[in-house]
Amino acid sequence: MKGRDNRDIRFTHLAMENVRLQNYARELEEEIRLRDEEDAAEKAQMAELLASKDQQIADQAVLIESQRKDIVRITADMDHEREARLKVEEEKRAVVIELNRLRQDHDEKMKELLPAKEMLEEAEKNNLDCKAVIKMMLNRTYNTNSDASRYMNGELCLDDPMIQEMGMGDMVKALLARTSVPGDGEEENPAPCRCTKGISKPKSKKSQAGIRKRRRMWTKKAIEELGIDTSNLPDGARLIRRKDKDSGYDIWYVELITYVGPKLERRTYCIGRFNVPGSDPMCSKYPESIIQGNPMTPSLAAFYFDQKIGYGMSEARILQMLTQMGGNIPQATLNGWAHGVMGYLKDRLQPPMKDAIKLSVYTHNDGTHIIVRSYNEESRQFEYHVEWIHGVLSPDMRTVVMLYADGSRSHTIQEEEIFKGSNIRSFIADRAPLYETIVKDLEEYHIVRASCWFHARHKFVNASFSDKRVTAIIDLINGLFRIERQAKDAQMSFKERQVFRRLHSRPLITRLFFLLHKMRRRRDDYGKMVNDAVDYILDDEKAFKAFLKNGRIELSNSAAERMFRHIAMGRRNWLHSGSHEAAQNIAFMYSLYESCKLNDLNFYDYINDVLTRLMKGETDYKSLIPCNYKHLSKTEEEKEAA
Repeated sequence: MKGRDNRDIRFTHLAMENVRLQNYARELEEEIRLRDEEDAAEKAQMAELLASKDQQIADQAVLIESQRKDIVRITADMDHEREARLKVEEEKRAVVIELNRLRQDHDEKMKELLPAKEMLEEAEKNNLDCKAVIKMMLNRTYNTNSDASRYMNGELCLDDPMIQEMGMGDMVKALLARTSVPGDGEEENPAPCRCTKGISKPKSKKSQAGIRKRRRMWTKKAIEELGIDTSNLPDGARLIRRKDKDSGYDIWYVELITYVGPKLERRTYCIGRFNVPGSDPMCSKYPESIIQGNPMTPSLAAFYFDQKIGYGMSEARILQMLTQMGGNIPQATLNGWAHGVMGYLKDRLQPPMKDAIKLSVYTHNDGTHIIVRSYNEESRQFEYHVEWIHGVLSPDMRTVVMLYADGSRSHTIQEEEIFKGSNIRSFIADRAPLYETIVKDLEEYHIVRASCWFHARHKFVNASFSDKRVTAIIDLINGLFRIERQAKDAQMSFKERQVFRRLHSRPLITRLFFLLHKMRRRRDDYGKMVNDAVDYILDDEKAFKAFLKNGRIELSNSAAERMFRHIAMGRRNWLHSGSHEAAQNIAFMYSLYESCKLNDLNFYDYINDVLTRLMKGETDYKSLIPCNYKHLSKTEEEKEAA
């Protein structure tokens, strides 16, 4: 009994010791937890301190870099100012030298003008109008008031008034004789100009005119023919009979042409939601529209695009016209509707238009600029930049495609979108570097690049005002254009035109490049404008001679220049495009407009009809592009609707 009490006491002591130890363990755990929290707080404080130090170091580094840039900029500005002062001093010295030279020239000219002074005194004595005499002499010497317009109009020879009556062979001989340089000790070995069939002289203007055509005053069909109004005649008046009249009566017709002004109509359709037994609720039928939610109909879209794209009108003027028709549409709203329809058309018609271009063998390539507003993420504001539009024209497919890729002028745009996988084997363009890169990158396609002779002639025309020695070059280039005009008037095939060029253009090309190489060897005798014009052709000699080997290649790239004319006109009115996406839409719409021109389509009627067909579910987009487009007659429209 006593032993059991001892065990109980010992067990009680052990339990109390266990409780004490547990309490001691909890105290230790609490102390450890507190220390861990203190360590974590110290670590967080230390990390924050380190981050603050790193930020201070970074700020100091930025400040040091900014100060370094300021020092570099200030140093560059000081160097620039020093160079500018040196340049100004050199210009002053040059001006002093030039003034001294001009003074000497003036003194010499005054000596030369003494005979002219005596002549004027003699003219006053004899009452002679010298201005009238000089004007008469100038009018006899020059057909126009400007040498530039004379050259650009293609006149060949100042001293040969019978040039228009010459045959092609005689004209080539006359140009070769005029541009020959005797006694220079050099041989050019021009290609012989022989023609087995012979070239007849062009007919005179009188024989070409033929029978005078009757002038047609009005060709539109009359919508109504009214009878005779006798309200002004007394009772008993009778119509006179005439035997020489087909009708047997003395009658004739008077036509009046009336303009029916445009108007704007707004129609509101009611849409209802219906409970359908055994199904979910359904809405009643929506009216047909191009894009659901966009109220612009085909006729309104056609009017807007015809005014903006075809006539280059500003949006403010279009809004004014719509207001006069009874519509008051905010500009941003109208712009949003229009670009929605542009994107709708672009997504459906641009791919088949590209495919049509790729089927071509020969194209005209060029580019133009457009001002585009875009948002700068760094400065967080809108900026205006001059961006680039690429243009490709296919005379075979009568199609134009204009490409805009965020304003880039990179050669890869035309490579990927047009040339790769296409049938194009030759094209004409200006001397922009991107076209040379295209030919190099696509060497496996064996594409031939031709250069524009119109651009080359323009450079020599500008240089002719300072140096008349380039007149021979201009006459030879004008001779090339005269030969091309003769081939075009004769409606020659490509092979016939190639043979025609070999007979008549090759001798002029041989003489032309002989003179150009001679001018390059003596470039110190000429000024900068002449040397630049010479280098423009000789640095790309192969491309300028390409037209001799291919009858498809045109002599100039004027067709591509003309396709950008409406964009240039539009830039004066709508000034800029609001975004890159809007610029893409604008480029496509001008592609569509120029393609309609090539296919002799009315742009308003085309847009109205195409949008109507698309609205009714047409999916054959290839048949809707301008080169494949056929307007449906009323019977066909009724069959299609049925």
